[in-house]
Amino acid sequence: MKKEQIFGKYFGKPLDIQGFNLPERQGVKFDHLCEHSFLGLELVLTYNKLYRELVDECKKEGISFLSADFRKRKKALEAEVYRRQSNGELNLTGEHRQLLEYLEDLYFKFFEADITVEQMQIEEGRVIVPKNQVYHECNLSTLSQFESYADIGIVATEWFGEFESESEGRYCTFVKDDSTGTNYEGNYSLPTAVRFYIDSNNPLWKQLDKLDFFEYEHIKKTSPEKIPELYPQKIIDLYEQIISPLSGGGKSMHDSPETHTYTWRAIPGGIPPQLIVGVQIGSKNEQLIKQVKEIQKLFPNAVIFNEQRKVLSQRKDKNDEDSLE
Repeated sequence: MKKEQIFGKYFGKPLDIQGFNLPERQGVKFDHLCEHSFLGLELVLTYNKLYRELVDECKKEGISFLSADFRKRKKALEAEVYRRQSNGELNLTGEHRQLLEYLEDLYFKFFEADITVEQMQIEEGRVIVPKNQVYHECNLSTLSQFESYADIGIVATEWFGEFESESEGRYCTFVKDDSTGTNYEGNYSLPTAVRFYIDSNNPLWKQLDKLDFFEYEHIKKTSPEKIPELYPQKIIDLYEQIISPLSGGGKSMHDSPETHTYTWRAIPGGIPPQLIVGVQIGSKNEQLIKQVKEIQKLFPNAVIFNEQRKVLSQRKDKNDEDSLE
């Protein structure tokens, strides 16, 4: 589906979205990044100032950054920033608008790429998950939520006017490595957990992987002289003027291989839907399992399976839409 078709289908129409770090939102609208943006130079400075004040205040009071109290205060801080923006106090600068337009064009360049993906392997009715295969985990409960992923891709919440809640990689989509591979037997923390597995060997994915914001911050700390060699100036400007100032929580994600965040990636814009080769559904999500054939039609390149890696559905012939197991 081309970009014009996507905006024709979704532009201005209400959607329900939900993620692990994003409470359920009903009636949000997919729109151009610039139209949703609350970002401007004044906002960056204002947000950073208010956030530093909040951190200092919580340290003095002995409040943990993982506590519900801190999250509540942080939410109030962001609401204040939204209020100032809506009152016209914080405006999008021309340079920021150009960078957001660049990010949008970059995503659609990848989105419209014509690629062939490598199917996940199956043995004796179970999917073989290679160690370190990349996946995106989210919280889905309805077929309509799957439809938007199939059409739009795995995109940053800022496309829907939502601030990524943990301030780790704003304007980015998060993915992880399945470090356990085929040994993984499930243990979903949420009954509606879903994983979208990515074709990690695909040349298109390798291009996206080079844009990982967390790795950019790591290189900037350890080998700053390499930055101009590894990244085009437009990408550097995008990181430095937009993503990095609003993503304070993501600057140390790749500091040490010993941390659980070391394999996480933050991909600017998002990941196109054609790279999805596996959809893993928690067994407790009975409603979605009943709709597995409909999900299969949405993701023709993917095998659908549960957390024990048992195959629920796969396409026998990619040219035959009704050829499902």
